[in-house]
Amino acid sequence: MRSLLLVLTALLSLSAKPVQACSCLRPPEAPVALKEAGAVFVGKVTGIEREKDGLRVTMEVDRAWKGITAKSVIVKTASDSAMCGYNFEIGKSYLVYTHATKAADGKQPELATNICTRTCHIDQAADDLKAIGEGKKIADAK
Repeated sequence: MRSLLLVLTALLSLSAKPVQACSCLRPPEAPVALKEAGAVFVGKVTGIEREKDGLRVTMEVDRAWKGITAKSVIVKTASDSAMCGYNFEIGKSYLVYTHATKAADGKQPELATNICTRTCHIDQAADDLKAIGEGKKIADAK
């Protein structure tokens, strides 16, 4: 019986896939993060869709510092924090630092963010907002 248990344990350990958790370096200070980001904006989450490779987050943009001129944008993130995905919530506003990632169709780059950036809930963004200034108000499309 004991040898059967050892054999089963050995077989299970051979078939187990390693789990990789998200690991981040400390993000740069806000002015440097602004300079290095593809786009930086404050936006309110209006929708979240699950896709095979993560989440597609629709946001209504209020202010932008870089890379955004439209009132509505899509930001991609992994589906959970173990894969470095940011946990957005519908109806909440965030200061979002993004980078460009290759689109699934290979055409236009997409915006993406993760927990390793300075992206944060707007209530936690006071220091960043002070450091990067007020940004530009994005007007409603007419």
